[in-house]
Amino acid sequence: MPPPQEEEAFVPDRQRRLAHVSVPIPVLNNNEIITAVELGHGGFCRVMAVRDVKVVPRDKVVLTDEDDISLLVRQKFAKQFSNYKEAHYSYRHVPGQHLPRMGDPSKPPKLALKRLKSSLNTKRYELGANDLNSEVRLLANLRHPNIITVYGMGYDSGSASGHTGRISFVLLDQLRCTLKNKLYMWRERRGMGMFISRSELNELWLERTVILTRIASAVEFLHANGVAHRDLHPHNIGFDSDDTPKLFDFGLARVVGNKRVPPGTIPGKALDDDDAKYQMTGNTGTLRYMAPEIAFGERYGLKVDVYSLAIVFHEVLSLLKPFANVPPTTFTSTVSIKNYRPSIDACWPDGIKHMMNRMWDGKSANRPPSREIVAVLESLLRGSDDQLYPKSAIRRILTK
Repeated sequence: MPPPQEEEAFVPDRQRRLAHVSVPIPVLNNNEIITAVELGHGGFCRVMAVRDVKVVPRDKVVLTDEDDISLLVRQKFAKQFSNYKEAHYSYRHVPGQHLPRMGDPSKPPKLALKRLKSSLNTKRYELGANDLNSEVRLLANLRHPNIITVYGMGYDSGSASGHTGRISFVLLDQLRCTLKNKLYMWRERRGMGMFISRSELNELWLERTVILTRIASAVEFLHANGVAHRDLHPHNIGFDSDDTPKLFDFGLARVVGNKRVPPGTIPGKALDDDDAKYQMTGNTGTLRYMAPEIAFGERYGLKVDVYSLAIVFHEVLSLLKPFANVPPTTFTSTVSIKNYRPSIDACWPDGIKHMMNRMWDGKSANRPPSREIVAVLESLLRGSDDQLYPKSAIRRILTK
């Protein structure tokens, strides 16, 4: 396998173009955000539940118009959060109780704070800051119901390592679980055997198909805006407190083209270069869901996400771990060279089977664009039951 390649210079240049935020995002002070329990952590960041936001004027004297606008944006955000908190955090029918106890799972806060760890050494802090700043610049310009949203950001006054002047924390949607967690729950429900009814099996299939349609819609939106996620897998797909699926973790995402969808146009229709390829880092992402062209260090584009999406689709519909029988030592030769793929159940709908075989094709040019995947799924959901559900499930329903 060739060594990882460096990104072409145009990639960060195009990302810098996204630094202009069309929707004002408040820049907050560290002490204006009150957090509760820790939700998780990674190599660079910790994620905390947000309990409250209290905007404090930074100076009694407003020096410039820009400062004035900044304060108004921050105060508006705090007011919106206050209304949000009243609607979603309060116990409406319990006198004397206004906020849930810290960590109360019955009423989870809706926002989360993602912050760089102050304990990082200089080198790791810089790596983490680059990822976080890149992610914020990208997400600041992406608004889609199935993509995690940036609500605010800020700069710590300093850290144990003495770093200043760069985004060090961001306010995002709080996610209560990932698609990986959902897979465990679905396996448990389906594994009940004789205790699960035929209609419940059918309902379980429909639930998963709807979720896949929403995930594909988010990918279509990214591609219509020239963004490749490059790391689609169940750990990077979450669910908020309303059980809405959302793509997150855009640390590896890259802007790979000039296309931005003009207002009033249909995403993906005005500018069509899904097959364009660029020189980007090879061997990037998660191996099990990685397109062959990334593993080989070849030039690639948006359709690497289509391949990853196909593996996610199969895992969600089959409830089986993909490539579970392929050892890591022979993974590239077996999957990327010999084109080994998971088996597709013969009883699945023909539309699903045909689409998935195209999605994970070894040649990216043979894969459908993401907008076509969404169109196929939406057509299945609008169509008849015998086109939507597995044939065996249909027979069980008819004979119930």
